[in-house]
Amino acid sequence: MDRREYEAFWKHHRRLGRVVWSTLACGAVLCGFAVGVLWSFAVGFLVAALLALAAHGVFRRWDKAHWIKRFPEAEFTGTWRREPL
Repeated sequence: MDRREYEAFWKHHRRLGRVVWSTLACGAVLCGFAVGVLWSFAVGFLVAALLALAAHGVFRRWDKAHWIKRFPEAEFTGTWRREPL
């Protein structure tokens, strides 16, 4: 894995990640606000929190898949083993 290529991808991916995560978070807040206006703010807050948790899971899965697609040699498929002292 070339270090310059990795750092360039990392910078690009961080910028893209900020856009994706802020879009998902804003969508969750807007949906929660809409439910809060239509029903109750307590239920809207709960909906926003649940949607933000779901968005976090989706974002982490997307993030990992994006890294593995670009650098397949970085995929960890085994288990961590302690080396004997």
